[in-house]
Amino acid sequence: MTEINQKADFDVQLGKNMRLLALFYTSWCPFCRRFMKIFKENSGKKMFDMILCVKLDDYSNPIWEDYSIENVPTVIFFEKGKAVKRIDGKAGLGLSKSQLIGLLDNC
Repeated sequence: MTEINQKADFDVQLGKNMRLLALFYTSWCPFCRRFMKIFKENSGKKMFDMILCVKLDDYSNPIWEDYSIENVPTVIFFEKGKAVKRIDGKAGLGLSKSQLIGLLDNC
């Protein structure tokens, strides 16, 4: 599992990896901090070429807009560089383990 925070680094990984799972989060979000443990414990149960944690602490980061991220945490599965499945955190709730498992079961 790799952590990045720059769009250029994300684009490189997206271009290099056929099956990529990305968690988009911020360090100041309590729901992200809670979900990080769940993500790390469960994301490795499926075969991905790369698993990324994309830290979006800077609101000027273009990734927010490029991938229509309105709430964190958000998890997106990319195949051949294209977003094919995603789960978006809900404001005031975040994401749950069952939501992540549901996404992983369909990747």
